[in-house]
Amino acid sequence: MSRRQRIEDLTTIAMPGEPALAPDGSAVVYVLKTVDADADRDVRSLWRVGPTSGRPRPLTRGPADSAPAWSP
Repeated sequence: MSRRQRIEDLTTIAMPGEPALAPDGSAVVYVLKTVDADADRDVRSLWRVGPTSGRPRPLTRGPADSAPAWSP
């Protein structure tokens, strides 16, 4: 039997957002928001993923990275 979710479970969820598609379609960079429960703050870092591999990799460590954009 599985347990019901608790409010503390929200600190374990990673939320992707703010995607930026490369001009040639070769990759997407996005912000991954996680929670540092001990510090009681959000942590935002930039991640990159290719369209075919689907394997994300971190670009930055945060803690407050946002608004990814590609240079023209």
